[in-house]
Amino acid sequence: MNWKRMSRGDASSLAKEWDSLNGEEVLNRMDAHSESLPVSPKNYRMMHFDILEFYEESRDTVQGGPKEKYNSDLDFGLKLYEYLNEKHGMDAVTASDDDVWRYMQMEVVPAIIFDRWPADDVRGNINDERFWKNSRRIWLKTLWWYVHLSLQNDSLTETRKILSENNSDTISQLVERSGVGYRIDLYREIMKRLYLSESSDRNLLRKVLKLNVVHCATIEPLLFASGLGEYVENLFAYFE
Repeated sequence: MNWKRMSRGDASSLAKEWDSLNGEEVLNRMDAHSESLPVSPKNYRMMHFDILEFYEESRDTVQGGPKEKYNSDLDFGLKLYEYLNEKHGMDAVTASDDDVWRYMQMEVVPAIIFDRWPADDVRGNINDERFWKNSRRIWLKTLWWYVHLSLQNDSLTETRKILSENNSDTISQLVERSGVGYRIDLYREIMKRLYLSESSDRNLLRKVLKLNVVHCATIEPLLFASGLGEYVENLFAYFE
């Protein structure tokens, strides 16, 4: 797919335009953007309706409980990951391009981001961090990478299982604090081991990831005799 992109400068300009409006006007302007999306050659208008449907389904089916937002985000993230990968050919290289996500969030489904991450009066209408500004907080991007870094045996069913007991902090801990770059297989092993852990420490993943960054400066995990499993087990054993 020839993905459309939006630069930081263009995203900033559009965000400032939205910030000058009131709440209802912002939603109307966002809807106008989505209605003007091109039908061909890449059907971003259909993408708008598809992603909106996934979002609404996740909000409708996951209700109540202390982890409602996380469970909804997880359900939505899994659907989004499968949809973008299978129907639109999303891959890790494309998913690393913030400009691709900025276009999707500012042009294709801005109302979803506006609903999930409202800004307070001090910041205006738009939560810039989640819409376009902070590379590791662009919301759709964080959901895609959360699933990708946790994927088990190419199975979304298995992945849902190992992520089911986490919370919203887990997403930020994994995506925002994984050091420089991602060792995909290593993080998938870490997330599997986190699921198996009996520790009640809510900061366990953060501690493990920090220790991993320190170790990777002098140690190559793949050189462990029993592979990544042994390396990851040692990381968790240090804190459990």
